[in-house]
Amino acid sequence: MLLLTSRTRNPEHFEGYAFVGADYINGETGLSQYRRSTGRSVPPGEDGCYVVARRVGRSLEVGTDANGIGRLFLYRSGSEWAIGSSYSGLIDHLRSAGWTLTANPARLRPFAIRQAFTMQLTTFQTAFEEVRLLPIGTTVLIRRGRLQIRQPQTPQITDYEHALEKYLTVWRTRVHTLLSDPRVSFTADLSGGADSRTVFAFLVDSGLFSTEDDRFTLLSGINQKADLAVARSIAADYALTVNGPQAAPRTLVSGDRAFAHWREHSLGVYTPVYVSATFQNPFEIHAHGGGGETGRQYYTASDPVDLLGQFQGKMPPADFDLWRHEVSSTRDELIMQAPDLVPSIHHYMQFRNRFHFGHIPQARPMFTPLNSKFALQALSALPMGERRRFRMDVMESLAPGLKDHPYDDPTKAPTDDELDHLTVLRPLGHLPSGQVYADPTVQESRPDDPVKRSFEQWQAAIEAAAQRPEVRRFIMGNAMGRTDQIITRLREQGHPFHSHSPESVQLSHLLMVDFTLS
Repeated sequence: MLLLTSRTRNPEHFEGYAFVGADYINGETGLSQYRRSTGRSVPPGEDGCYVVARRVGRSLEVGTDANGIGRLFLYRSGSEWAIGSSYSGLIDHLRSAGWTLTANPARLRPFAIRQAFTMQLTTFQTAFEEVRLLPIGTTVLIRRGRLQIRQPQTPQITDYEHALEKYLTVWRTRVHTLLSDPRVSFTADLSGGADSRTVFAFLVDSGLFSTEDDRFTLLSGINQKADLAVARSIAADYALTVNGPQAAPRTLVSGDRAFAHWREHSLGVYTPVYVSATFQNPFEIHAHGGGGETGRQYYTASDPVDLLGQFQGKMPPADFDLWRHEVSSTRDELIMQAPDLVPSIHHYMQFRNRFHFGHIPQARPMFTPLNSKFALQALSALPMGERRRFRMDVMESLAPGLKDHPYDDPTKAPTDDELDHLTVLRPLGHLPSGQVYADPTVQESRPDDPVKRSFEQWQAAIEAAAQRPEVRRFIMGNAMGRTDQIITRLREQGHPFHSHSPESVQLSHLLMVDFTLS
């Protein structure tokens, strides 16, 4: 975890993984290898999921990946400051060191509502007055103990065909880098939609992905019948097997670490409870369509403030008014950063994408060409009403005919107008591979630390939180009664609820309130 403060000497730091050009760099060891090989460091603003603090001249530059999947939280009070990559970790440190913290639990009310908009932070302001989430693209310069905040740059609109060519070139080299390294095992998702199919096109184009090789696996959800039928039909055309034998995982499995990981990355900022039992092996890569929603209108309104009306009456009026005011201020900030971007799409990128999709890359490295600065550059060059065809252009350029297979929902298929205006870049030449820079050493699992330990720790925290009078007073009345009933059911069943079920969200909210009021 990154933690820098005005009271300490602050070293260089790198956590997570980055794609720089054709190269893949994972962790501190990978960064050291990359530096020795190239003479360069990893700057903020590349693809991947990482936070970095690096020396630039006489300053320490601090930032994240291009999409803010790695996160930075900033504390400021007078001349004191602190920066952390974990919200709960930062608050824990500040409390233990006796720093000023001013809680406003009213900001927790939206988290009690189980909706896509409310299951993660909806503004840059956290429940503590002194702590904010930094927007995507923000960098911090530290020199002689003082902070300088550099605001994100306004995206530059480029020529679409040039941006598409750059995007295809970069991600084709990256897939070659990964698939051609014999240490890498690679799992890819394929559903009935367009996002995973766009990612799959890179695998087809590489000529290296074969499920006959036990390093490579193609997966589709067995309970999503329509998805599975489409995935099997597509796979058969490329002589691939869906849901075939999988190689034994080589990652650490730890119940204690699973609970600590959930607490580090989700407590206080994201209510679904995804407790990861396996942890980063830099050579186990998962291909995923995450990021696809950042290029289209996910929410039902273009202004995020207009989404709040449905929640009025679900919290005390004063708390709702505070929330509406802060969402409005956040909306204005987003418009200043990117005046040409639909505010609710920008809001999705800043919050929903960073936390909902972002919890997965915190646990294991992901190959996500749609969650890429190069994808956003290409999308930005298209009118909003034409952005769907970006995925069709990618598929037709990499794997002609792939776009024409049926979809789980017919509305996802390309329209006649989209087919008439395709931008197809062929032939695509051979590209050289980059390098994989990573530590091959993986921690072993301990037999006395089974995965069930994470549930036991989570349940114990819930039981303790539910006993605290100040927590019960805040949640109040019927809501606290429902929470008590859920806790009783949790005891009786002896295992967690589904990650984003109403029960999990309510229990996560309970722990969030407990953490804030501690």
